[in-house]
Amino acid sequence: MTAPADDVTNVAKVTGTPPTGDLVTSEAKADVDVIHPAVKIDKSVSPEQVRPGDEVTYTITVTNTGDVPLSTVAVTDDKTPGCAFTVAKLDVGGKETRQCTVAVREDVTNVASVTGDDPTGRPVTASDDASVNVIGPGITVTKTGPAKPVLPGQEAVFTVVAKNTGDVTLTGVTLNDPIAPKCSIVIGTLAPGESSKPVTCAVTMSNDDITNTVTATGDDPNGKPVTATDDAPAKVAKPAIDLQKEADPTIRPGGTVTFTLVVRNTGNVDLTDVDVTDPAYPVCARKFPRLPVASHQEWTCTTTAPTSGDVRNTATATGTPDTEQPGKPVQDSASTTVHVVTPPVSPGQEPKPAPLPQTGYDPVPAGWVALSLLGCGVLLLLAVRRTRRS
Repeated sequence: MTAPADDVTNVAKVTGTPPTGDLVTSEAKADVDVIHPAVKIDKSVSPEQVRPGDEVTYTITVTNTGDVPLSTVAVTDDKTPGCAFTVAKLDVGGKETRQCTVAVREDVTNVASVTGDDPTGRPVTASDDASVNVIGPGITVTKTGPAKPVLPGQEAVFTVVAKNTGDVTLTGVTLNDPIAPKCSIVIGTLAPGESSKPVTCAVTMSNDDITNTVTATGDDPNGKPVTATDDAPAKVAKPAIDLQKEADPTIRPGGTVTFTLVVRNTGNVDLTDVDVTDPAYPVCARKFPRLPVASHQEWTCTTTAPTSGDVRNTATATGTPDTEQPGKPVQDSASTTVHVVTPPVSPGQEPKPAPLPQTGYDPVPAGWVALSLLGCGVLLLLAVRRTRRS
């Protein structure tokens, strides 16, 4: 027969009729103990949300929820074998609790199973699971500074943006900037993928370059911080220009004087609209749209030396620094003097008179006319004297 749902007492009765007399009867009973073996397993994990590589603790509790003792109660774990254990006997209502700690690197659902034998040798089983959510909180901060050098006394402007690059919301996000306090602010909450509004701040430049570092910090759902840093340099502008002008120190009268001019960018910032002027000799003037750092331009120009004296000349170079904000031009001048020297005359080497210039006019006819007029004058003078004597 099939066992009933609960304990039962079975009574059997027999009746017989003898050849004579009354009926005869007898009965017998048997008690059947119907058992209800059962087992329960509970598995939990703490914390349920961690970062990659963090440790979690699993707690496993096995309870005999049946009405008979269980023997050879064995717990297995499909993902963490270190959590398995065995109990030789578990009485009715008895509990057995164990813990194990493991490091996790990715999301996991861990199943624990229990098997125990009832008094008939037949097994009872149960299972339970626990899930761990491995989060990847992240934050970045980007800081940009001036694209060009900044002159001393001018402001270097910085812009800062923080971004949640993780997969969970960050709270209490802040920016900390020791050099530019106006960039030290509280941003608040950033959802995954969200960026903060740009934050702008400025620093007045001195005579030295600066590197400005900002730190962004936020808390993940477990209250653990994530941080990131970024820096941006600001280069102080030190514009300078150098002009050199050279020529041979002496020259003969009427010779060709050759000037060599070199303009150099000796600063740390490009120069624009470079203009070299030379009022005495405009042929030596030059213009250059840009003169990069450490570069130079060189050229020559000529003039004819006078017959005597000196050739004195000054050129001036002016350039505008290509800085983040407009600045005053830089300037330099260069002068040179060339002495006009007449070579000495050696004895016996006196120079011959220079021939008269050829004009195309013939003087001979005019000479005869002059002589004739002179002769007439003499005759006239003699005639006058004779008349006075008479």
